[in-house]
Amino acid sequence: MIRKLLAILLILFGAAAIVVAFAADLLRLGGDPGMGTKQILLAVVGLLSLTIGLIQRYNLDWRKLFAGPAVSSAQLLRLAICLGLLAGLLESGLLLSRIWFNIIINLNLHLLWMKPLGNLILFIIVGLILLPLSKGWPKIFSLRFTGFVLVFLASLAPLTQFPQLYTWAKVLLAAGLATQVSRVITVKPDTFHTLTRRTTPWFAGLAVLVCVSFYAWKTLPERRALSELPPAKPNAPNVLLLVLDAVRAQSLSLYGYNRQTTPRLEEFAKAGVCFEQALSTSPWTLPSHATMFTGRFTHELFGEGQTPLDAMTPLGEKHKTLSEHLSENGYVTGGFIGNVGYC
Repeated sequence: MIRKLLAILLILFGAAAIVVAFAADLLRLGGDPGMGTKQILLAVVGLLSLTIGLIQRYNLDWRKLFAGPAVSSAQLLRLAICLGLLAGLLESGLLLSRIWFNIIINLNLHLLWMKPLGNLILFIIVGLILLPLSKGWPKIFSLRFTGFVLVFLASLAPLTQFPQLYTWAKVLLAAGLATQVSRVITVKPDTFHTLTRRTTPWFAGLAVLVCVSFYAWKTLPERRALSELPPAKPNAPNVLLLVLDAVRAQSLSLYGYNRQTTPRLEEFAKAGVCFEQALSTSPWTLPSHATMFTGRFTHELFGEGQTPLDAMTPLGEKHKTLSEHLSENGYVTGGFIGNVGYC
């Protein structure tokens, strides 16, 4: 009696948690537009509670949910590597297509090689976590279960490239695809292992080709430019331009703020020059940086209606930048930027 009552309570709690999570999503409560982190956690807890309650209430054999052939260490790691590379390559391909169709204009191109590498590392970590579990409990962590987990992650990764979809919709799509694929690989495990064994080297080769091509595309022009630099003047000083974006002078103790917010800048200013009336030429980041780079006002650099320094409106060649002037005098220049949204 107590067991049945507990099962009913688990079912009711799980169903209520799922309903509340989806209601919060629709009403934009407890998270960002779309499924927030709290809502996802609540839905997952509700789903687990509902599943456990149903198993207890109807005396279901939960082992049948995981029933399938055992998976060896080599097969599991190969599956993790194969799906990690596939997910990364799919993400890179989707990014390229979005660039091609002008869906994305501001994109760090380093993502094209970072996606395969990052997914490979992530999936290897997941595979290493599943490895001892599949050894200790082979009937639970079988090919079906481990395949479901890895296919779910591999399906979810490319779906993140579609912000139009709700997070919960992406999770459901990935879970549905993982369920169907795990059923197929359980029925034909030998065919599946043969497929992963043959395709993994091709995926690895394609990922290496992407990384090497990107490295060559970035490195060769840089080496050519360095070789063409004129000789630097003897004892030429190093030049460092450090920009703190969106920082108000009123918040800096260097300019009289009551709290000690910039003690290092104060020490540095004692040995240098501090400009007390240096004002930005524009009220926001992009045009003010264009002025810092060129020494020109915004109206001299961009036409009316243009967004300065975005992906479609570069500075052009009419006015040289500080780095170009330095290069003409033998300086090796470089930029290190924290705002990855624009750079």
